[in-house]
Amino acid sequence: METARGSNDLLKVLDADEIHVLFMAPYAPDGPGYELNPYTGDGTYPQYYLQIFQRLQRLGFRVESTSKPYTIVHAGGAVDYVFSLFNRMPIRNSEVFVSSYCEYLGVPYLGAAPNIRAAAEDKYISKALAHSLGIPVTRGAPYHRGITPLDGAPFPGPYFVKDRFGAASEGITTDSVQSDWGGARRIVEQLWDEGTDALVEEYADGIDVTVPVLGDTLPRTLGAYQPMSNQPGNILTHDLKLTDHLGYREMDLREAWLCDDALRLWKPLGAIDYFRMDYRFDPVTGQRRFLEFNICCYIGEDGPFGLAAERDGVTDDEMLGHIVAYSLLRQQRNGDDRKRIL
Repeated sequence: METARGSNDLLKVLDADEIHVLFMAPYAPDGPGYELNPYTGDGTYPQYYLQIFQRLQRLGFRVESTSKPYTIVHAGGAVDYVFSLFNRMPIRNSEVFVSSYCEYLGVPYLGAAPNIRAAAEDKYISKALAHSLGIPVTRGAPYHRGITPLDGAPFPGPYFVKDRFGAASEGITTDSVQSDWGGARRIVEQLWDEGTDALVEEYADGIDVTVPVLGDTLPRTLGAYQPMSNQPGNILTHDLKLTDHLGYREMDLREAWLCDDALRLWKPLGAIDYFRMDYRFDPVTGQRRFLEFNICCYIGEDGPFGLAAERDGVTDDEMLGHIVAYSLLRQQRNGDDRKRIL
């Protein structure tokens, strides 16, 4: 594989036509026609995944696409790279399935090592990690049925209760904010009844802020964006995340912590192809509270990565090309001697 940097300082693969990519995602276009997949659920997943597939094609890669997670079983020796956005499957900890299987096959893949993906997907562990690195966080306590007692409040309210592992703000409604422990306990028990662990956080006033980051020699922060909300407390509910109809507003934040926090995470975790750091931020005091970080998150043109590309005068394809080029490079450097065991 040959790479170079363009005039925009982004990496690109020069011999993309020699690299066979397997694109995987729920409702991704399936062969042989690779057309929009039928979908009756919430959100616009098929359109987004079709766009990613077409962007990979425009970059010159030889791309196959599948909506079937079991296709990964046949990837060993058949493809050169797996670009997986299979972040949601009806199994526990589904986010690490594809990356773990790629490690088993010895095939490079998008994102980060499985243990790093696991740390990011567990919102309590990622919060504890950030706190240990000196990044301010909201207080939080995990609740697992049969393990964690509910007979006493972990800290004073008000509270924010959510799925410990949920993607796209899954399960978050206006009821997630509770003023007292009785209400918070009720939401915890609802999540238990749905079969998931709960995370109770200290509710923080302010707005949500997200910081997109590209992997590179050092992590490259791309600014700060506010996901807009019309809900009480400016919270992001599941329906807002699915439709994203209110969009994002770029914020004029030039604080050093934007880069410092990314580097604090980067040093112990190692290389990540791209990720997003999410905060509660008080515009009056300037105080930030780290909530979580997300790997293999949304990179559509209307999200933070796409908006940053437009601002910086680069195309969405160039942004995606950098992500793939960096991903291949970091695994080439770290895994030249990896052997397939199948």
